[in-house]
Amino acid sequence: MKNGSKNNLLIRCAVVILMTASTFFVIELVLRLFDPLGVSYFSEVDAYFDILETKDNYSYIHPALMDEIFQGVSVQTNSRGLRGPEFPFQKPEGLKRLLILGDSIVFGWGVEYENTFPALIQRNFDLSDIHTEVIPAGVCSWNTRTEYEYFKREAIKFSPDILMLVIVGNDTDPKDNSNIEIGKEELLDLVYRPNTEQDILRRIWFGLVELSYVFRHFQFAVKMLTEKDYEKITGRDDLTWLDTQLALDGMISLCEEEGVSFIPVLYGGSESYMTHPILSMYAEYFDENSIDYFTVPEKLFSSSRYQNSAIDNHPNPEGHRIIAGHLFRILTETD
Repeated sequence: MKNGSKNNLLIRCAVVILMTASTFFVIELVLRLFDPLGVSYFSEVDAYFDILETKDNYSYIHPALMDEIFQGVSVQTNSRGLRGPEFPFQKPEGLKRLLILGDSIVFGWGVEYENTFPALIQRNFDLSDIHTEVIPAGVCSWNTRTEYEYFKREAIKFSPDILMLVIVGNDTDPKDNSNIEIGKEELLDLVYRPNTEQDILRRIWFGLVELSYVFRHFQFAVKMLTEKDYEKITGRDDLTWLDTQLALDGMISLCEEEGVSFIPVLYGGSESYMTHPILSMYAEYFDENSIDYFTVPEKLFSSSRYQNSAIDNHPNPEGHRIIAGHLFRILTETD
């Protein structure tokens, strides 16, 4: 009788284990096939940053002639490490050049190049018979400092007539290898670095997260529940903002010296950007220096229909189309 009860218990345990494993694998398969929240974004971003080339002063850039796929999207670069066709430094006669400088928004994360807003603006120029060449200089996670350093060392060689600087809410975050002018040691201490000395349990957990979509969703849920909104910048006297101002000063001065029209665009809604602690400081800076700046349509941020996924809030092709139409009108009216 005891042996029979023990066997029944073992059978029940085996059935529970089998059903649990089967359920896990079914859920894993469904999540891998459909990825409803877009958790693949995290591993794809890691893969992207792994291939970037380190640079002094402007931190990093894409390898020249790169041909990779990220989130199912083909990403190819020219000999300058920029996404798009080849752009020689020598500007063709009779042609204006628009340099669009920024980070992953300009790069077009998760979107085929022909559907990015710089490519769509180029198409609008061509259809309107406006002889302007668009050069998109966008690298994911660049900030204002790295963008300025890249502009004065490399991009100015393209002899742009217009510089459109696309500013996002984390553009004050410091980067390694940046030519930071003030508080360099303190700012570099703020740069995020992964913990390479994890204990064995953490290694096992992140190994499971890397292997399994189920565990990736658990990790995302934990992150959403426990992550605090840390603002590295506390005000106008914060070192991150002081260095950002110096970068902006340098960028504007270089534009004046070279006769380049400067058009800053805050990547925030046309109504809500002033409530953002970082974008509002950029807006105040431009107001104080009598520089016209622009925003993007509010509807980009009012619905997830214009972003890549629930997790990845970069604009999708429809979002880029909206941005392109809006900025094209600004460019033609400003011109």
